[in-house]
Amino acid sequence: MNTQLPPGGALGLSALLAVAAAVVMGTAAALSVRAATRPELPPARWYRPLPPAVSAAIDRAVTPAALRALALVVVAVLLGALATADGPVRGGVLVAAITAASLIAGPLLSEDDPAHSVEGGSTPASNRSAAGVGWPAVVWLVGLSLLVLTVDDGRVLAACLAGYGLAQIGMTRRQAPAGRTRHDAVAALAVVCAPLAPLDRMRDGRLAWRNPVVSAAHATPGPATVWLTAVVAALALTGARVDETWPPLATVTLFALSAAVSGAVLRAGIIRPFFVGAAAPLAAAYGLQAGGPWLRPVDLLTFVALHAAAMAVLHRQAIARHDPRTARAVQFPARLAIVTSVLAGLAVFTTA
Repeated sequence: MNTQLPPGGALGLSALLAVAAAVVMGTAAALSVRAATRPELPPARWYRPLPPAVSAAIDRAVTPAALRALALVVVAVLLGALATADGPVRGGVLVAAITAASLIAGPLLSEDDPAHSVEGGSTPASNRSAAGVGWPAVVWLVGLSLLVLTVDDGRVLAACLAGYGLAQIGMTRRQAPAGRTRHDAVAALAVVCAPLAPLDRMRDGRLAWRNPVVSAAHATPGPATVWLTAVVAALALTGARVDETWPPLATVTLFALSAAVSGAVLRAGIIRPFFVGAAAPLAAAYGLQAGGPWLRPVDLLTFVALHAAAMAVLHRQAIARHDPRTARAVQFPARLAIVTSVLAGLAVFTTA
């Protein structure tokens, strides 16, 4: 992968990092000078129902079955593309695809999950989000990350991913589907990023637009979310540096160091349990980068924008629980972690 800056690009990189820091810190400053907009309002007040005709078209009886069939076809096509690829493959593209789908469809993905169609049922999005992220899902994500980083043979990678999917279906059949995010890395990543999606269902089942920042601020994905985000960050950062010439041991070592440092930074910043929702934009930012560069510089702008969104989520979580002065104080460690993340990420992605 050749994403190196041209000669003299050090100055350009410095300018890029300065602009990114200014955007993220400017967001924090702008939020600090005033309270969040009516933080006392419940999340439901931030929903705007879609026109009845649009909701009716989406909710037709044939739509869920058609979307599940489409999802199965997409999965089969992706695995087939991996198995028949010539030369090394980048398995991180699958992580980027899952992240992108979660940001677009959000909790609605649980209604059309191909695994659920195989299992013969579906789980309401609200129940699935409430299940939270489990530590087994983090462990599985570590294994999948090492798999896509160290295996560049498409056939081996496709076979391993297919085996993983079958194993997760088997585990889900033995317990409530709502608990799938506790052991399935794919479902866990999707449920962490899902609050940032613009669409969701209201309590009465109607489709509605929603405010992603408010939604993420009210999300309760569980404490394991911090380390899930750290693993996704390590996958993206390591994938940007290594290639097929790297020995597996060196790749594993770099990944382990990246995950440890990322986890330490996030853990030091997210010191309050109610700040965990701010990890959702960070997981999405790194998840989109896991497959490598795409449509430069839009991908880098998206990376910075999601970190700014993390600042907004963080502020809303703090101002809803504290007076403005205390809110600014309790946010400082998390803001420092977010600024560190955006600067480190850009430095790696633009010089790899």
